[in-house]
Amino acid sequence: MAWVWTGKQGQLVAKSVNIIVVGAGPVGLTAALALRARGLPVLVVEADADGRQRPGSRALFLHKEPLQILDRMAPGLAKQIGEAGVTWRGAEFTYANKLVYQRSFERSSYLNYGTSLPQVDTETILYKAALEAGVEFRWSFSVSTVQVGSEGVTLLNAEGERLVAPYVVAADGARSSVRKALGIPLQGSSSNTAYVIADVSSPTLDAWPLKLYFHYRHKSLAGRNLLILPFKGGWRFDLQCKADDDVEFLGSPEGCRAWLSDFNHGLADAEITWVSTYRFRQLVARDFTDDSGRILLCGEAAHLFAPFGGRGLNSGIVDADSAAVAIATAMSSTDPAVAKMATRHFAADRHEAAEFNKSVAASGLDRLSPPNVMAHAKRWAAAQLAPWVKSAGRWLSQGPTGVAHGRREDSGIY
Repeated sequence: MAWVWTGKQGQLVAKSVNIIVVGAGPVGLTAALALRARGLPVLVVEADADGRQRPGSRALFLHKEPLQILDRMAPGLAKQIGEAGVTWRGAEFTYANKLVYQRSFERSSYLNYGTSLPQVDTETILYKAALEAGVEFRWSFSVSTVQVGSEGVTLLNAEGERLVAPYVVAADGARSSVRKALGIPLQGSSSNTAYVIADVSSPTLDAWPLKLYFHYRHKSLAGRNLLILPFKGGWRFDLQCKADDDVEFLGSPEGCRAWLSDFNHGLADAEITWVSTYRFRQLVARDFTDDSGRILLCGEAAHLFAPFGGRGLNSGIVDADSAAVAIATAMSSTDPAVAKMATRHFAADRHEAAEFNKSVAASGLDRLSPPNVMAHAKRWAAAQLAPWVKSAGRWLSQGPTGVAHGRREDSGIY
């Protein structure tokens, strides 16, 4: 049972909540559903207010394996999310405007490939499912202090309100206040290369086949790389900037419109619904639990990957499900050693998965931004061979899709 103290009145109020999930994004909502599926009452606390509005498509692609996991928690959920998005019908890759590789997914559906939709739409569906499952929510609760004892975790906000529970799932994103309060660092590296990301809609794009498009060194973009992805309601354009680019200008509405028009004159009057800039970060938390094993880190609270290949959100869903399994096992045991072993197993397994995903993303990044002359030469040679050697084109395609090393053999998922 979780206990709630209101700091202003000093009153103790009991709440029938066993587990607290921090963060109401897709990973936090998944954790809540996974815990409810195992019979555990859940309270989700979120720093933002109820009804928050977040712009942009953000994490937009869900692979089939995470969809299957979600469906096991709430039968029919995969169908809801799958049909709310679009399934790509193929992929095309060019180098200097020449086709080097293509794939067809004409017979694909979300059941055997995945679906593409804005993150806010995924969250809306998961939130509704969570309410139907009996998950409770506490909005506008920003965690400022975390205290861990032998029997549970206390979360405090700036107003002095306290929430106490035996286990906490921290799914509060890249700037996780819970992870920071625990002093668990993120380890890895960040890229100096800047990217501009934009959500775009246009009659021109309406006529395009629903495919992933990736252009290495596009001539109309002065040799920059460009990724284009369809999602329900629009298209994402992801431009890789050069070292001497004015990133602020390219990431402005005016600058974005300029390079869109350079790429395709039919996009000169396109509607740009969201534009932002970012740099790749390849970071993994030193540990996925605190020393007591009572706080479990999931999603971007635990790891940050380059977005190509969709490994961030998809692995976060697996994190959340694995955390629920560990907590359910711990809660059912009367032996503290067995309980701690369950959460430590979660930490070890998901840390291994995160390092694997980081290495896959890094391999792809080396093709997008070759780190040395030899890597540049290898990419150029692959592009020259691609019309005759299919494996060379496939190798190039693995840069933006991030699947160079496949998946972990032991689980088949991220």
